[in-house]
Amino acid sequence: MLGKMNLSKRLITLFMAVGLAPLAVVGFLSYNRSSVALQDQAMNQLTALREVKKGQIESYFGERMGDLNVLAQNPLVTESITKYEEAYEAGGLQGAQYRLVENEYGPGLAYYMAQYGYYDIFLISEKGDIIYTGAKERDLGTNLVSGIYSSSNLASAFRAGLQAPVLEDFKMYAASNEPAAFVAAPVRDKDGKLLG
Repeated sequence: MLGKMNLSKRLITLFMAVGLAPLAVVGFLSYNRSSVALQDQAMNQLTALREVKKGQIESYFGERMGDLNVLAQNPLVTESITKYEEAYEAGGLQGAQYRLVENEYGPGLAYYMAQYGYYDIFLISEKGDIIYTGAKERDLGTNLVSGIYSSSNLASAFRAGLQAPVLEDFKMYAASNEPAAFVAAPVRDKDGKLLG
């Protein structure tokens, strides 16, 4: 009787092994296939998300360029750049004429800055003098051609922006001690003369 039980236990074990082995192989293969499928699905979702974000970024910067073109032709901007430059050349940033111009045009420029959600708005003369900034940082009154910020991305945007609208990519900007991107466009008077 003991020999029969051993044989029956052996047969049961053998049948179980023969039956479970294919099940284990099928389970392993299914796991691998589903793992690859899930990885592919995750990659496809990331690719789709990347494309959506790319479109949003392109749209955002396209809107900023459109805003810039509107601002560059706005009479407030064309008048104020002329007035700020005259006041700056007459008595510098501390002169009475500059304060009068600031009182007249500063609130309008600050309004545009707030409405467009900009950190700062610059008015830069054709010679490269920063004659107005909404943020009033240490770059106000410096020259982008020969001053301490002449190698900055703002200076690059200024030089290119005298010809056509331009977007200068993010870099550290020392005046604000933050990464900054700049958009710039030429400002012309009604006769087409370049103002800055």
